[in-house]
Amino acid sequence: MFTVEIYTPEKRVFQGEAKYLIAPGKKGWFGILTNHAPLLSSLCPGRICVDMMDNTRKTLKVPGGFLEVDNNRVIILADAIDHDDAAVPPAPHK
Repeated sequence: MFTVEIYTPEKRVFQGEAKYLIAPGKKGWFGILTNHAPLLSSLCPGRICVDMMDNTRKTLKVPGGFLEVDNNRVIILADAIDHDDAAVPPAPHK
C-alpha cells in the first residue's frame, strides 16, 4: 500500500491509499507498486489509473505534469484534472 496525492495549482484534487498506479510517462507507460524505488518523471497527456485498496479503480485524465515517488508516497502535479467518475474494478495483476 502507498499514498497517492494529486494536486493542481488550485487545490488537492485526490488523496487515497493505493496498491497499484499506472501513468503516462514521456518515455512510455509505467507502473508503481508498494516499495517502488524513488522516481521523478514528467507526464504526457493521458489517463492515470489508480487501483484503490477497496478494489475499485480511480481514473483521472491529465494534460501532462510531474510525478514523484518516494517512501511509499506518490505525488502528482498537473495543471488540470479531468475526473472519470465511473469507479470500475481493476484488472487482475498477473
